[in-house]
Parts: sequence; C-alpha cells; structure tokens
Amino acid sequence: MKIFGLNFRSKKNSFEDESKAMREEQQKLYGSHNIDFRLKIKDDKKAIIKYFIETEEVAKKYHFQGAIHPVYTKELKKIAESEMSDYSKDESFKTFYHLIRLNTLFKPSQKKYPLYQKAYKELIPDIGSLNYYECSVNKFEAYLFFELQKGKNTFGKTNYQEFIQIRKFIFKTHSYQSYPAFRENKEKFRPMLDCLILIKRIQNGLSSFITNSRLCAGAITLLLLDENQDSKITLKSLHTKDQDEEIIDFIAQFYKAHQNSKANIDLLNDLYQKYPKEWIDWA
Repeated sequence: MKIFGLNFRSKKNSFEDESKAMREEQQKLYGSHNIDFRLKIKDDKKAIIKYFIETEEVAKKYHFQGAIHPVYTKELKKIAESEMSDYSKDESFKTFYHLIRLNTLFKPSQKKYPLYQKAYKELIPDIGSLNYYECSVNKFEAYLFFELQKGKNTFGKTNYQEFIQIRKFIFKTHSYQSYPAFRENKEKFRPMLDCLILIKRIQNGLSSFITNSRLCAGAITLLLLDENQDSKITLKSLHTKDQDEEIIDFIAQFYKAHQNSKANIDLLNDLYQKYPKEWIDWA
C-alpha cells in the first residue's frame, strides 16, 4: 500500500507539473500580455478559431483555462453565431464543442443548429465533471435544453424555436442581481409559460437539480405562475423530510411572493406544517 501510495502521488505530481508547464507555455505564447500575438490575430477570425481550438484541446486534457477563450470570448461568440461558411465542418464542430464545454451561451444559426446539437451531445460523458476546466456546463441548463443527464445516454428532441425560447428563459434568469428584484419582476416570466417543452422539463427535472440558484429561481417562478396542477405537484415534491433548510428558506420566499391563488397558498401552508417556522420566517 505504501508503494502504491507513492506511485499515486508521483503520478499526480507528474500530471500537475505537466499541466502547469502547458498552462505557462500557452500564457507565454497567447496570453493577454503578448501584444505582438494580439496584434497579429486582431482582425484574423480564422486565426482566432485556429488557436482557440488548439489551446482548448490541450486545456481540456490538462485541466486548465486555455489562453485564448478569456481574451477573445466576444469575438468567438460572434463567429459562432454566424453561418461560419468560411470554416470547415470540423472547425465549426470543435468551436461549438469547446464554447459549450466552457458554458459560453451563444445562439447558433438555424442552419448550424444540427451541428450545435451534435456538439452538445458529445459532452454527455463530461457533464457533471468535478473538474471545472474539463466541463463547466450547467447541469440544469443541459437538462432544460436537451434532457441531458450524467450517466444517462438520452438526448431530448428540441426544435430550433424551442431552443431559442429556452435560451431566452436562461438569459432572463441571469438578468437579475438579487432575489427581491427577481420576485418583484415575476410577471415578466409569464410569456414563457407558452413554451410547453420548457415547463414539462422543469416539472420533470427540478427536484433533481434544485439549488438556490437563479436558474432554479426562474423555474420556481414559472411553476408558481402556471395554473396547471402538475406544476404545483412538482413544487410540493421538493417538501421532502430531509430537504435542506437553505432550500426551504429559498422556495418559501418565492411562495410568499405568489400568494394569489389557493394552490400557491396551500404550498406555503404545507411548508409551515412540515418545517420549523424559523426556516420560513427568518427575517
């Protein structure tokens, strides 16, 4: 066991040393401080894509942030949202793959949407990775888009217009800096109830992904606005015996902002019956 432990530490240190060397080399060649390189590729979109793909192929393998992405995120998104007619299918695919992997939200053209789906599907084995630099895709976002879950080889059908609506919802949840502001603007989420596939996926997936995140806040808001009984059943399924105090506090504040229907009043009352009052009325 002692020898095994030494070998394990040796391999770990070797990987960390290699990773550090690769990262430092990228920063030296392509980092923001390298003015000559930045001037060289400033208006060269093909070069930006070339170096982005090359650096991320290495960065994913060695678990670090590639040197191109942080500096050229805006340019990369703009290229990825174009038809990419000047790029090969492989270049387009790898651009999509690595941008998605780095949780960079962009809107592919309708023509390129099948390739975008293919790139997203390629990430199934890595979704939920413990290493942020290997894959930083938000697990709940992946589920809302395509019903992706780690360990399950499923890929839900989402047409382009549905994808755009789900993306709009995700962006909307990111637009509020505080939860009080979120709750005050709850009616702005109402038009999104028309995206039936989004509502169905929230109903089916929320209990698996519940956290006190803005994305979950948006999901809870939609279910509270929705009059369908299935949405209320989904919310009540969060009221488990072993649910965290933090989550109960989180959902309670949204329930209080939606006391305009008997179903929503019943949800709040159910919390009072199951959990300590101080979890719900701490303020």
